[in-house]
Amino acid sequence: MTKKTIVTALLVLVTLLAPLSVYSQSQDFQMNGTVLVEYRGSAANVTIPEGVTSIGGSAFYDCTSLTSITIPSSVTSIGNHAFYGCTSLASVTIPSSVTSIGAWAFSRCTSLASVTIPSSVTSIGELAFYNTAWFNNQPNNLVYAGKVLYKYEGTMPANTAINNIRADTIAIADRAFSVCTNLTSITIPSSVTSIGGSAFSGCTSLTSVTIPNSVTTIGDSAFSMCSSLTSITIPSSVTYIGQEAFYGCTSLTSITIPSSVTTIGDRAFYYCTSLTSITIPSSVTAIGNEAFSDCTSLTSVTIPSSVTTIGDSAFYYCTRLTSVTIPSSVTSIGPMAFGRCTSLTSITIPSSVTSIGDSAFSRCTSLTSITIPSSVTTIGGSAFSGCTSLTSVTIPNSVTTIGGSAFYGCTSLASVTIPSSVSSIGDGAFARCTSLTSITIPSSVTTIGDSAFYYCTSLTSITIPSSVTYIGQEAFYGCTSLTSITIPSSVTAIGNEAFAGCTRLTSITVSRRTRIGENAFPSTARITYSD
Repeated sequence: MTKKTIVTALLVLVTLLAPLSVYSQSQDFQMNGTVLVEYRGSAANVTIPEGVTSIGGSAFYDCTSLTSITIPSSVTSIGNHAFYGCTSLASVTIPSSVTSIGAWAFSRCTSLASVTIPSSVTSIGELAFYNTAWFNNQPNNLVYAGKVLYKYEGTMPANTAINNIRADTIAIADRAFSVCTNLTSITIPSSVTSIGGSAFSGCTSLTSVTIPNSVTTIGDSAFSMCSSLTSITIPSSVTYIGQEAFYGCTSLTSITIPSSVTTIGDRAFYYCTSLTSITIPSSVTAIGNEAFSDCTSLTSVTIPSSVTTIGDSAFYYCTRLTSVTIPSSVTSIGPMAFGRCTSLTSITIPSSVTSIGDSAFSRCTSLTSITIPSSVTTIGGSAFSGCTSLTSVTIPNSVTTIGGSAFYGCTSLASVTIPSSVSSIGDGAFARCTSLTSITIPSSVTTIGDSAFYYCTSLTSITIPSSVTYIGQEAFYGCTSLTSITIPSSVTAIGNEAFAGCTRLTSITVSRRTRIGENAFPSTARITYSD
């Protein structure tokens, strides 16, 4: 074989292998559209393909052989744990296209000594550079990553007041001052637009903070457990108050929410035990779950007509709340929304509400009466359970379902009329209503649930309509004042102990075709068959 032939053969071979090499490299990147989901290779030097817009969560997780990475200018975000545990990675330059770096993104990159972060980055997640050489070598004080105040490094001296944050700072990162228990006050410059999640959480000595008009977002848990914080003014630039933003601020007595805020996050003011009053602005459309739960000093609250939803447990255990007016814009009251508001004496439910959630007013022990509007179709389980002062209730004919234990333990409730729209009475719906003397069950009802009238000890008589086909277990158990009962032939089954413990029940009329459960009737009762 001539030298020319050999060279030609080698050129052909290189030409054939080159696409295979490119193909092999391309196979290392698992993509979902323009998101790099996972790197599956083992190369030391990696160049992310142009066109990738996001480096997904854990994409390079524990790539311990990775020493350098080239990120193209098409990338705008780096996800949580993206380069976590890349212990050989020595340096990284983040392009100016990137705006956010996720939590733990470069955490435990123990060799990472050089980090270049552009001013385009406005959000850095918690512990993004934890246990990197770059962070470990920082001097004790404020540490910046680009224009983001990333973290306070070292042990903070007692009674520290911070008023020297750089004037070009655009954001305070997640957990930047978390558990800095010696921080007493801080001035945030007007260049800052966002306060990250848990940024000041657990700063138990923080008594005051000035939030400038430039801030638009207060992150989740931003000031949670700041137990010495007595008051705070949220500027009119803020549109969102994050979940648990002021959770456990037990010294907070007042707060002004500006009209720019549209959403109050879940548990935003949970366990603010010194908060006495709150005015929710007309810009707010939703009150999050447990937003004001356990605010035990809250005596009044104004809910504007812009609100359409009151979240689950929104005002749960606000034990000093005496009255509340729900505006006509609200369509649903969430489960346990006002549960255990033991001082609540009256409540106005507007005709816009269609459903009352489970335990919505449970254990409101001072509530004496309530009018349910004709718009309501469902009364949730335990909705008014334990309302021991409730003497009367009007159920409109729009209601089709009375949930289980809906009025359980309403010991002052003397009478109730169930409308003809109701088809089933839930399990334990009126159990332990010990003052209930009479009840009208309409001909629309087909099922009386288990323990529906359990221990209604003052109930003297009841008429079961011919529409009923099933009487549940212990439905009338312990109704000690009940003397007689006629069960229509429509009833095909009576549950176990349905009338057990009815010690004065002497006369029972029932069909022979009815399937009768164990110990359904007291042994002393005389049974007469209707057929």
